[in-house]
Amino acid sequence: MASTNSRQQLKSLLTTHKLVAVTWRDSTSYNGWRALSSVEELKCSQQVSVGWLLFKDKETIKIALSLGEEIVGDTFLIPRGCILDVVEVKI
Repeated sequence: MASTNSRQQLKSLLTTHKLVAVTWRDSTSYNGWRALSSVEELKCSQQVSVGWLLFKDKETIKIALSLGEEIVGDTFLIPRGCILDVVEVKI
């Protein structure tokens, strides 16, 4: 069970950082030989990453999987041109 202190810390972090789900398109490669006519059907892979929104600007969205009061872990930068959708995750 979470302590009162950890609940207060979580509440504080939630007021400064949103938890978001970012749907984005990634570059994809396909190995091997294939008919030229089949290449048109190939698609880029689509991903969903969930994390704490740290920063966003006109070039990137920056999220972290782990968030402390003054530190972050597993930081992930996604170029804006790859982003399909960003949705806030309610806790």
